[in-house]
Amino acid sequence: MQDNISILLQETSHPGNIGSAARAMKTMMLKHLMLIQPRVLPDAEAEAFASGAADILNNAIIKPNINDALSEFQVVFGCSARHRKLEWPMLSLHEAAQVIVEKSKTNKVGILFGPEQSGLTNDTLRKCHYHLYIPSNPEYSSLNLAQAVQVVSYAVLMAQDTQPQLPIPNPEPRAKMQEFESFFEAFQQMLMQLEFMQDRENAKLLARLRRMFYRAEMHSTEIDLMRGIIKSIGKGL
Repeated sequence: MQDNISILLQETSHPGNIGSAARAMKTMMLKHLMLIQPRVLPDAEAEAFASGAADILNNAIIKPNINDALSEFQVVFGCSARHRKLEWPMLSLHEAAQVIVEKSKTNKVGILFGPEQSGLTNDTLRKCHYHLYIPSNPEYSSLNLAQAVQVVSYAVLMAQDTQPQLPIPNPEPRAKMQEFESFFEAFQQMLMQLEFMQDRENAKLLARLRRMFYRAEMHSTEIDLMRGIIKSIGKGL
């Protein structure tokens, strides 16, 4: 299961935080690190903070932007230490850890952490399938990035220990984000053609539709089916 779980750090600005996050991952048996548009690259300082987890740093994947980073995952969790006024599936740390373990049996799962100073934006959280809420002191909810990675990684490790050892079926894997985004773009274009949606910037409507499709957990064949339907509708217009 650990092979299907990746820690994603967006726009990290301090090499020490990258190294400390790598150390936190390795202690909890996670090994896949992705750096999204990092403001600094791992260096000697990062390796010093990694303290024996240099292999995590050396194998880290670097992506130029959030869309490219999320494209290869089937399920993405966006982490935050504060409540957001978003109509989005929000899970407690304990709940999310259970879901991460279950989903990672058949899907590539990404756990996304935002920049040190600001955390994830609401727009980025809307790209995630789940909002993972890390409970903390309401009067001081500012977790260090590496601390947040450690807490979430520990919860995932503990959730694995509590999972019943049942035979794992071999269901069709969930579609990757790249496939979904391609479909969703075609879907938006169809809505424009049908004049159901006049403005492509209708963020509230698009967010509700995205959330609806996320709940369906569509497979690749279902994405292809939907694209075929969209194509047929387009021919009739």
